[in-house]
Amino acid sequence: MKNALLLSLLGILIYSCSSTKIGKKKIKYFDENNVEIRKSKFNRIWRENRLYTYGDSVNQKKLVLKVKHGKIANRPFLEALLENNIMDYLVNLVQF
Repeated sequence: MKNALLLSLLGILIYSCSSTKIGKKKIKYFDENNVEIRKSKFNRIWRENRLYTYGDSVNQKKLVLKVKHGKIANRPFLEALLENNIMDYLVNLVQF
């Protein structure tokens, strides 16, 4: 009798913990100006291939403007610039 009671309590506990409400939340869709839009409009703009999606969280999706890409003319200069910025950031971080 004790085992049956413990098993049923354990079963109820496992069931209640596993049935979360994460899947029941509505996903919010935003355009490139951070204005909430309907899912159909979001998909239509996305399909036009003008924008790409950015998943801010599980419950939000945003459209982001594409940036034109080009070729890097001076790669060693870019690497040096990035390394200097990272080192400056780390030095400032350590000072706090």
